Amino acid sequence: MPSSAKHQAAALALVKYLTSTPAQTQINQTYGTFPPVLSAQGSPQFQTAEMKTLENIYNNKSTPLPPVPSESTMETDLGGAITHLIGSAATSGPVSVSKIQAALTSAQDQLNAAGGS
Repeated sequence: MPSSAKHQAAALALVKYLTSTPAQTQINQTYGTFPPVLSAQGSPQFQTAEMKTLENIYNNKSTPLPPVPSESTMETDLGGAITHLIGSAATSGPVSVSKIQAALTSAQDQLNAAGGS
């Protein structure tokens, strides 16, 4: 918890609860997702073929993304580009590969200008 947190003990208790095996089991069962908490992954409801595939992906194939100094800028620029492309597809028909590349290049340029990379 950040040292500036007003209720550090309560915040830590909440994090401990949310990452506990029972809470992760309940949350992920409710939403049909696979728990990232290893101790919850062994619960019986996560032993289906679909969940075993997700377990393999999470535990053996995924890697963390590199940190991006301007994460919010990246999300805003990329989200804006994607929203624009979806809107264009909805109103004007199929979007070309070159339009997608141009939108992504523009988002990358905006991120670079903001100091991210």
